[in-house]
Amino acid sequence: MSVRTDPLPGQCISETIRLKKQIGVGGMATIWLAEDSALMRDVAVKFLSEGMCDRDEALERFHQEAGAVALIDSPHVPKVYGEGAMPDGTPFIVMELLTGVDLEAHLAAHGKLTLSQTELLLSQLVAAVSAAHAIGIVHRDIKPENIFLTGPFLSDDHANVVAKLLDFGIAKVGIDGRRGLTNPGFVMGTPSYMSPEQLVSSAEVDEKTDLWSLGVVVYFALAGRLPFQGRNFGAIYASICSREFPLISVLRPGLPEALDGWFRTALHHDPSARFQTASEMASAFGVAARRPSAVALLGGTTRRWSGGSRACVIGAAASVAALLVWESRQAFTARPARPRSALVVEVAATTQESAVRRSRTWP
Repeated sequence: MSVRTDPLPGQCISETIRLKKQIGVGGMATIWLAEDSALMRDVAVKFLSEGMCDRDEALERFHQEAGAVALIDSPHVPKVYGEGAMPDGTPFIVMELLTGVDLEAHLAAHGKLTLSQTELLLSQLVAAVSAAHAIGIVHRDIKPENIFLTGPFLSDDHANVVAKLLDFGIAKVGIDGRRGLTNPGFVMGTPSYMSPEQLVSSAEVDEKTDLWSLGVVVYFALAGRLPFQGRNFGAIYASICSREFPLISVLRPGLPEALDGWFRTALHHDPSARFQTASEMASAFGVAARRPSAVALLGGTTRRWSGGSRACVIGAAASVAALLVWESRQAFTARPARPRSALVVEVAATTQESAVRRSRTWP
């Protein structure tokens, strides 16, 4: 490789692409705004950082990212238009230009997401992850910093928000390991969002490590804190191995208690006891999110009736709460045929409906 020359504003790096300005920088790469005269639009150009260009594995991962992203057919993964190299050999990727902010920055500026915002976010991330998993790609680094929001996410009117899953630089391409670049026993990723099995070895993971990471992202978006915390790798690993984390319904009273059961499944230590697909995960979240909390039942329904009917509704609500809390505290030993949260909320809904029907016939 010849002497490195840094990209400059106005520089043409191909017959059709002219650089405008640098818009991002990280440890592995820099991002530039550029104009593509062939596409008649602005694009983003990602350059591998100088310190990485003489590392064979970094170069291979950079090219792998371009190839992996180009293969994934999803509106929730940035498009790749091509790749090339500067005269000095510095590789670059030409990608879709995104305007917005990453989820980490959004949460830092505006605080926790609402339940409806979180459900929308999860559904879009699931679309990206499902498309990747379908062709044998495991992301292995899903975290708020790698989730980009391209629209306003400041109210319940957020239909224009599009989430994009970024940075497939450490993805595992080929679940059978034939194209893997990670040596057995080697750990890579962001510890706070890594599954127990990924903390042991990043090479031996499958799609369910991404589902664990999605669960941590959802928890962080709703709670404003991580389920497992620590000041260093060892402390985080110990926290995850403890298998205990605060119930989301305790951290945010008013959220459905059924979500406690959802997180117990999403963050189960045993991969076989977690949700087995991203779509199953999103479907179960939708069911849990639509179940009323005990707080809502006690605070809302009891004002509509009096006397014996109020006592009936209070008793029904208390039964619902007991069922939901019991379900959320169970230690799963095997994956059920369907999410336990779905079963419990069906019982809860039946109990509530029965109580209301009886209360309307009493004096």
